[in-house]
Amino acid sequence: MTQSSQTRMRRIFGEGVFIAPRLMEEMSEWVIDDLNTIEFMTAGLVAVADDMPMLVHESTMSPNSQSAMRDCGLSIGGNVITYRNRQDYIGQVTAIAASGLMPVFQHANPPGLFDGCDPAIRDETIRFVNDKSNLGELAGPHGAPARRILDPFDEAAALGLKTPTVLKVATDKPNGGATDVAICRKRRHLPRAYKKFSSADRVIVEDYVQAAANWSVRYEILRGAPPRSSGSSRQICMRNGVHVGNLINTADAPPAAVLDLARTVAEAGRERGYFGLAGFDILVDHAGRAWAIDLNFRMTSSSAFGYLFDALAEPRGMTCGRLAFCFIDHGLSSFLARCRPAFDAGWLVPVSTFDPAFGEAEPGQARCRMMIMGRDEADLVRNERRLEALGAEFHPLRKPPFRRTFLPSSLFRATTF
Repeated sequence: MTQSSQTRMRRIFGEGVFIAPRLMEEMSEWVIDDLNTIEFMTAGLVAVADDMPMLVHESTMSPNSQSAMRDCGLSIGGNVITYRNRQDYIGQVTAIAASGLMPVFQHANPPGLFDGCDPAIRDETIRFVNDKSNLGELAGPHGAPARRILDPFDEAAALGLKTPTVLKVATDKPNGGATDVAICRKRRHLPRAYKKFSSADRVIVEDYVQAAANWSVRYEILRGAPPRSSGSSRQICMRNGVHVGNLINTADAPPAAVLDLARTVAEAGRERGYFGLAGFDILVDHAGRAWAIDLNFRMTSSSAFGYLFDALAEPRGMTCGRLAFCFIDHGLSSFLARCRPAFDAGWLVPVSTFDPAFGEAEPGQARCRMMIMGRDEADLVRNERRLEALGAEFHPLRKPPFRRTFLPSSLFRATTF
């Protein structure tokens, strides 16, 4: 990383704090239910940690992984602290807080779990800004699709809805990853959505937006200065709507309406007491109007990706980059060894990894977030195919033609039926 980025995390989060990123299992109903994924998610900022103290699971810090990251020009911060399991994480958060540092939690915690800690951001703030039922208030009167809440969410109300429509769980628990959203384009989709959300007390009914583009805008929300954008990327989705990564093209930028809306949301979050990293999902319809559909007041999967692309792409002659979520069946160490030519060529960079063979983790696939780069769009696709040939399982972009990836019907970071 360049010298200019060495203190970035300190500038964003300030002094006297540490990042406590783990999602607690009892809070994961509307995010994920896989323990290894929960642990893997803690390493989202490792590649850009600088000197910021942060806790990550030990399986994200295998020696082979750290070696590969260093060989790709990254530096792992000296204040990254590993934990073994849930109880070790709780104990370390408590001990570090007792030493005088304040935890910056990335997710709301179960009531009472960390009562002895003085958090840098109040739990009620994290709950409010990430609750989709408050999206309209944060985005302003014209920044979100028309919406109403079904309370209670019963079968008769669900099956009587007009389609197309979008359903979202109204919860102040952590949410995302498509678990809490269903797009119902036809009436036959409604029974499946009802079954999916049958345990939810309240569900948002939101107008369906026919989108021409789907942007993720990253923000740094500071305590002592106005919020500032740290970049943007297009969201990559499968045709069934599931989010599978992000794409940056230096020739591509969101329209002013998207950037204006993102700034409005960031300022509203700051006024509520939030600071740190955030990422906002914003659709653009065919009339050019911007609509906020998901607000992530936390580090997101694309947080480190954006910083790394900004630092590495231009010196290496790259104009395009994408974040890919990769799964590996034959072991992380073997896979990283096979990736060595790609690392040396400069077009592949490991953003974060998880090796269940290292540390205390459940058996399963190794996984990693990879930044794939190209000198142009066609080169990026060629490099994706090279990565597939090395044994990575992920959802690549497809040609021809490249931009068909972004058909309106595939632009939603949500589960569709």
